[in-house]
Amino acid sequence: MNRCLHSNSSRLISRILGAFLLVTVFTIFHSKAAFAQSPGPVISLIVDGIGVKTDVPPLHQNGRILVPIRFVAEQLGTKVSYDADSRRVTLRDGVNQVAVFADSRIGYVNGERVTLDTATVIQNQRTMIPVRFVSETLGYSVAWDNRAKVVKIRTRDEDHEQSAKIAASPVTAQVKNADLLSERYVFPFDKHSHYEAYGDSYGSAREWSESHSGNARSHEGIDIMAPQGTPVYSVGDGVINRIGWNTYGGWRINITDDSGKFKMYYAHLQAYCPDLQVGTRIQAGQLIGFVGTTGYGAPGTSGMFPPHLHFGLYRASDDVAFNPYSYLQFWENNKVD
Repeated sequence: MNRCLHSNSSRLISRILGAFLLVTVFTIFHSKAAFAQSPGPVISLIVDGIGVKTDVPPLHQNGRILVPIRFVAEQLGTKVSYDADSRRVTLRDGVNQVAVFADSRIGYVNGERVTLDTATVIQNQRTMIPVRFVSETLGYSVAWDNRAKVVKIRTRDEDHEQSAKIAASPVTAQVKNADLLSERYVFPFDKHSHYEAYGDSYGSAREWSESHSGNARSHEGIDIMAPQGTPVYSVGDGVINRIGWNTYGGWRINITDDSGKFKMYYAHLQAYCPDLQVGTRIQAGQLIGFVGTTGYGAPGTSGMFPPHLHFGLYRASDDVAFNPYSYLQFWENNKVD
């Protein structure tokens, strides 16, 4: 890996800092306005396969995009220190040392003075640094998911092993809605996600109810246990018909399938991707949200159960639920990369 500095090349100089400063750059076009209109919490960054929240959104200023340096650096294990007297932020990753100053275009990379393309800014007590002071020298892979408006960063090699074994396709005679047994549909987790092997929990008893009556109710879906923040993808093409808080499902999304026959229900999400609302058209394999523990209470309630995705299927004609288990088994052989 070439780590040499060239004073006449800002592109080579920027290679020192690493792709971790790129995390939320592409969400700038969905910053304050989009967050205000969102039906719930929003995540626009995935690091090593897990969605993470930033406490300060990116800043668009004078044609430049700035990102919160401390959050991004610490998320990826880089040490950050701040000197109040000089207003200097220093980053150390074990090999390189980078320093920038509040409200200044001057920075230092391994002792060499460099000029940023625009001055850093203090926003809500966070130092925002221009995104051009960014690179992939540290070996990070950075990708922009244009459909989901999410930045994906991977700091290590892709892990193609999965914690759950892919099941064999079910016998089509065992299911009533054979239209769903198609390669047009995908599994709600991608190839790199880790999740537990799931069973057929459809119809099992659930004791919690909004009325707190203590009476058991029937479980209208399949629960797939996965780490908090695991990306959730739409299994098919369709249009969002409901999104927002539900007492049982927490932050949830309902999508009417393009066939007009089915509705897909994704519940207990930690957060959504930016810009989703009722009427938004969704494509199969599009990132829509992240696994969480929300639900069983007033808006914002979380932690009532371990993190998992509740996935449900309903007939669009009468909103009657049917068992998704066999379909999930079939789709498990078709995952987003």
